[in-house]
Amino acid sequence: MIVPEATATLPDDAALPGLAVLHDRKRRIDLLSPLLADWLGASYQLVECEVSLLSYLPARRIVVLLDLVVTVGGTAEHRSVVAKLYAADQDPAAVHATVQALQQHGFGSGSLCVPRSIGIAARYRMQLAERAPGDVLRQLLVEGRTGPAAIQRAADWLLRLHTCGLGTGRVYTFERHLYTLGTWQARLADALPEAGRLFAEVLVDVDRRGRKLAGWQPAPTHRDFSPDHLVLDGERVSGLDLDEFCQYDPLFDVAHFVAHLRLLGMLHFGALHHFDRHAAHFEQSYAAHAPDCSVERVRLYLAIAELKLAFLCACVKRPSGWRQIAMTLLRSARSDCPGR
Repeated sequence: MIVPEATATLPDDAALPGLAVLHDRKRRIDLLSPLLADWLGASYQLVECEVSLLSYLPARRIVVLLDLVVTVGGTAEHRSVVAKLYAADQDPAAVHATVQALQQHGFGSGSLCVPRSIGIAARYRMQLAERAPGDVLRQLLVEGRTGPAAIQRAADWLLRLHTCGLGTGRVYTFERHLYTLGTWQARLADALPEAGRLFAEVLVDVDRRGRKLAGWQPAPTHRDFSPDHLVLDGERVSGLDLDEFCQYDPLFDVAHFVAHLRLLGMLHFGALHHFDRHAAHFEQSYAAHAPDCSVERVRLYLAIAELKLAFLCACVKRPSGWRQIAMTLLRSARSDCPGR
């Protein structure tokens, strides 16, 4: 879940070993002091650290804001960093390495960037990163403070990622994607049988169409790109949460962003197509400069992203009205990937 306003309330989750440290003031200061030493500077001492919840996916990961009080020469100063804690099957070192590599491939300075990764605490599966200044695009959209320029900048950031030339990261495949969708379908069928049946129907045609559209070249791909993961500060755009970074078909990111706009429209305005104007501008802005942009592949991946979001709504996050939202997303996926 995304927490609209940072809060001091932290959950208890045994799957996230670092949470126990964050709950204890002394332990978190003892842990963070050496991790932040190079970033703060040798003359600074960490004396206080308050924790605010930013987002939480139970048993998978949690993101918190750490408000720091540091002293130097008897003077207190305030700083802040972001900490992300992972479950045992996720590797913060891989995320740290990805961010460092991206900063060497065009995202270390300028108006399109990735916040610096400060370090990791491997034992607690924690990654620390600089806090990106500005407003999260999701919140700007909900508040009606997003114009064409912001959507253009979102497309610019994504195109920079896809063409940055970074060749590291795991290679993801369409077959692996199908396997994951299949596991989600089984869980969805248990939670909401009607939804599970429709998911299965769409998945058959996703498989068929995906194999027909094979032959694309893998490229750097965010694989979780959404308005939640972009922070805007004037002309500056910061991309966040590169946990799923891989080499895949980059057009999945385009579709994933559009699917999240549809979900956002339902969550806040009860309308799947509330942000269609922004979605169209995003797709057009991206396609205008992309070296490869297939409308057919984007529509295929839009269906896949809608299947994913339907599963998350019904089986993981369960927002208010989750049954209707899940079914609406599945019907939209059926439209985006029609049968024979």
